[in-house]
Amino acid sequence: MKDHLGILGGALAFVLSIPFGVAAVAARTDATVTLASAEAVFDTLDNDKDHDTLVTVTVKQGNTVIASASDVGGHWNDHSSHTVALDIGSGWTRDQLESRTKTELSISTNGSDRWEFTYTLRLRWSDGNITEAKFERQVLADDDPSRSYAVPL
Repeated sequence: MKDHLGILGGALAFVLSIPFGVAAVAARTDATVTLASAEAVFDTLDNDKDHDTLVTVTVKQGNTVIASASDVGGHWNDHSSHTVALDIGSGWTRDQLESRTKTELSISTNGSDRWEFTYTLRLRWSDGNITEAKFERQVLADDDPSRSYAVPL
């Protein structure tokens, strides 16, 4: 019977030996994986953020805003952790964001404030993967209110 199947039999055996769903997974590339959510995590160190200091977080590709949260207030105690969900635009692929992606932080104070923290940017992708960029021991203050960081993807 093997002689009668010939090439078709070989092709059928090959198709049957591929695990189910592999073709769909293999076809998914960075060009089709999109940004599903973004959040900023702030771990305050030894100097708190005052209740009337407002934080703005942006993620940009070049000068185009990809994700952001503006004017986030509230008192953040020493040694506390706060997660801020970022509003994201739709349809941004990992492939599009692979170069020139940065994140920017700024504060607006009401008087004097010096805030010391570790900043983690967490990007969740449509394929379930998570990209984290962590920036240790940062300081923003009324006289030095902004920072910009490259985001490696």
